[in-house]
Amino acid sequence: MQSSSLTSRKLLVSVSFFGAALLLAGVAALVHSAFAEAALLHVAAVFLELALALTLIHFYLENRERREATSALLQLILPSVADAHNAVLEKAFAVYGKDEFRSLVSLYTSNKGDPSFLKPEDRERLYAI
Repeated sequence: MQSSSLTSRKLLVSVSFFGAALLLAGVAALVHSAFAEAALLHVAAVFLELALALTLIHFYLENRERREATSALLQLILPSVADAHNAVLEKAFAVYGKDEFRSLVSLYTSNKGDPSFLKPEDRERLYAI
């Protein structure tokens, strides 16, 4: 919840710079002095660049933080996934034996992962594991 509030505030700053750029460009159109008009347009351009830069940086950093959080989560669950994988293999080897299980896996993968190519009793035993 706090993150979305922070995101809203960061984007509000970008929108504020964009609004200031538009306001300065509008004022520059009303000014009759060429020097003041050029100065106001220059400041408006700087504000517009700031708005775009802040928005791009915000989205880059937000995506990077998500990737880092996902990476940390994967590092936490990887041992559990490996343990579950090893446990399933051990049970499958105990039920079928290594050679028969490898032939079932070969049949399954050679048919693009379609379980209908396995015998019904083999499917049931695999699902029971």
